[in-house]
Amino acid sequence: MLKKPPGKPKNKARIEMLGAQTVDMTGRGTERTAPGKATMGFVSGGVFQHLPHGHVIAKRYRIVRPLGSGGMASVYLAEDIVLGESTVAIKILRRDRSVREDVVQRFLREVRLTHKINHENVVRTFDFGQDGDTLFYTMEYLAGSTLEAMLPESHLPIPKILTIAKQLMRGLAAIHSVGIIHRDLKPANIIMQDGGKLKIADFGIARGGKSVLTVDSGEIVGTITYLAPETLVGDEATIAVDYYALGAIIYQLLTQHVPIDDDVPARLLIRKVEEAPRDPREYRDDIPEWLARGILGLLEVEPQIRMKALNSFAMNVDSYAPKSASDSLVSNLVPETVSIDEVLVDKPVRARILAKRRRGTILAKAMLALLAALIVMPVCLTNLSTRVEMGYLDTLFTLRGQRSPRPELVVVSIDEQSYSNLGVSLTGQWPRELHTKLLSKLKTFAPKRVVFDVLFVGESADPQVDAGLAAAMGQVPTVLGAATSSSQQATVNGSYFLEQLIRPSQIFVDNSQALGNVALTSESGRVRGFPVIRSEMFPDLASLAEAASGPLEKHRHPAPRDLINYYGPARTIPTVPYYMVLDDASQLPEHVFKDKIIFIGLNLRSRTGPSQREAFSTPFDESTFGTEVHATQTSNLLAGDWLRRFDVSDEVAVSSAITMTLVVLALSVSGALLLVYLTGVVLLIGLGQYLLFLLGIVVPVVTPICVGVFCGLLFRALLGSHAGYARWRGTFSQ
Repeated sequence: MLKKPPGKPKNKARIEMLGAQTVDMTGRGTERTAPGKATMGFVSGGVFQHLPHGHVIAKRYRIVRPLGSGGMASVYLAEDIVLGESTVAIKILRRDRSVREDVVQRFLREVRLTHKINHENVVRTFDFGQDGDTLFYTMEYLAGSTLEAMLPESHLPIPKILTIAKQLMRGLAAIHSVGIIHRDLKPANIIMQDGGKLKIADFGIARGGKSVLTVDSGEIVGTITYLAPETLVGDEATIAVDYYALGAIIYQLLTQHVPIDDDVPARLLIRKVEEAPRDPREYRDDIPEWLARGILGLLEVEPQIRMKALNSFAMNVDSYAPKSASDSLVSNLVPETVSIDEVLVDKPVRARILAKRRRGTILAKAMLALLAALIVMPVCLTNLSTRVEMGYLDTLFTLRGQRSPRPELVVVSIDEQSYSNLGVSLTGQWPRELHTKLLSKLKTFAPKRVVFDVLFVGESADPQVDAGLAAAMGQVPTVLGAATSSSQQATVNGSYFLEQLIRPSQIFVDNSQALGNVALTSESGRVRGFPVIRSEMFPDLASLAEAASGPLEKHRHPAPRDLINYYGPARTIPTVPYYMVLDDASQLPEHVFKDKIIFIGLNLRSRTGPSQREAFSTPFDESTFGTEVHATQTSNLLAGDWLRRFDVSDEVAVSSAITMTLVVLALSVSGALLLVYLTGVVLLIGLGQYLLFLLGIVVPVVTPICVGVFCGLLFRALLGSHAGYARWRGTFSQ
């Protein structure tokens, strides 16, 4: 009697590959969603298209109706119009752009392999050909159903199951005798005919000789339930894989359960290579001991042990299975195990079993690590991740401390004290006469360049004022600021934004050396980047820092993603108040301005006038004013020491690698050492990031560390709870 209520096996963890087909050649033409059935039609360009009734292939085979379809081809019932009423099953593959060449080669290989076999328990193939873009071959048409349809039956008699096992073993022996390994033996590929005779079908993934499990498009060949453990860990496949499938099928027929089951595919892979199936007598008490031992022997993880158990199992099947006059002894058909021994002679059995378990564990960890990498990829592209990484960049700046900028830079700041000492109203425009006087004073120091980080918009009330300032600009190499802005333009149908250029009066432009865009871009509340993306309307307008630096070689320009390398708090670049330059009593040393690039701009903590600029937030200081940011950019350009960021794809790759490393570590280390190892690896990653930062390279680590640790601990908790349950269940059953 069954010790547990019968039911359909709950294993839904199927991973199938193109070519691992389930085709119904029984004449029922049903859907694949039910046992022993298959979805009809073949895929062309991703859309199911049926051949219509009456369609003729190669002027010989007239389509009657579809029987089923699989991963790479479709099967139809067809009438052979040359031989009259003869009906065949015809398998077709349409060779068009939607079908890869390896699929075509697999189809042709199936024809070559199956044509070699002539046995009553294996589907026969007849004809092969090509009709236009359609490849086809014909095989015998079978009336009946698949063995999969018998699985829901509550209590198959053991003699009937042994008869099925005997026929399967005879069919496998015929397949193996021509040098073929089926590699996808399962109930859906076994046709049951009237009278109890069965035939093995579907050689879509069979290969001649020895074979290695292949992976294509991320899918594993075959169905996990019936796949031998060695194929899941990448070992070479031998005929032992077919006998593992045989054991799994008999186990399922006897118990209505699959040998190893799990709803989670990744966990099922681990259990397949690390756990032995439960004794089938736990499900059914009328199973004889020899049969239980034989099935468990066929389901051994080690293929050498499996093949040795096969000899004993075959002899018992000969003894206990119902016999007929035409039956041959299956024990005489089982291949010798010498070839298997030679393949595995390099290591003792126990060492190979342990090695397989290790490889299985490695495979499972790799799959989980890859899953975590797939999680971190979109996360590291979000705005939240960018804000986190840029916020942590501030910490790196603080840890590094202050650095020295280029010595040829100096800033003349128009600060509150200058407004007060020079008698200028905080709410008014800065007098242009003072700029004329300043340029005349700076001329005596022979500066390399004077950069006005202010906008000379409009004309003065007195034209002589502008003329005097323009003349002074002509005496000193001068760079002037310009700006781009957008204005909303109304139309009949709505409105649009028009980009405009705010530039100095022409008289100043004519006497200046260059123009530069004074716009500063911010990211996550900080000024960080170079405005290297120029205006679409004004592509020739360089940034103010580029204009101040003078001509640079092409390879020395920062990329759009690169960041400003700041040197320290506000006034790290030498700063002289405006009023002190004009004060004759201050007696500034000549070296302060000689051969220097002098930036002139506002330095006010709040916006108090129409032309004044408030302070900016930088990684070092919130009171850094815009002119000092421009000077810092210029220093970066002159020294070529800006911070380099990876491309987005490279950042994703680095983040994925960090995440996968932490997941594998979390799954590999146990006990109290886990916290120690995780902490150590995180510190090493942080140290590596800091060293790269000192070299001028920014690598994101915060997001991948968080995702990696979280996913690793989560996977560990899930797998750990399952393993604990498995141990408890084993102890309870004993």
